[in-house]
Amino acid sequence: CFQNLLIKDVISLKGGHLKLSVMDPQSLKTAEALCFSPSADWASVAKIQQHVDLLAEVQWNYFGGYRRIQLLVKDIKSISSAEMTEGTS
Repeated sequence: CFQNLLIKDVISLKGGHLKLSVMDPQSLKTAEALCFSPSADWASVAKIQQHVDLLAEVQWNYFGGYRRIQLLVKDIKSISSAEMTEGTS
């Protein structure tokens, strides 16, 4: 589980899939996260500047001669401001 990630970008892909650019606010590291055939609930959560928890599988993405790590999203949950504060205390 990846907790308290900030969605930096959301791109709609062919077939209704979503590609998210997410960032860990503490380390400032970013990653791509793919949501295949997201439900309407997921699509409503996947908004720029939204903090989320992701249940995701880490995998390699081989494309265009490059190899990158990506996250394959299994579930996504919105985080409220109160939940973010609780996690830092």
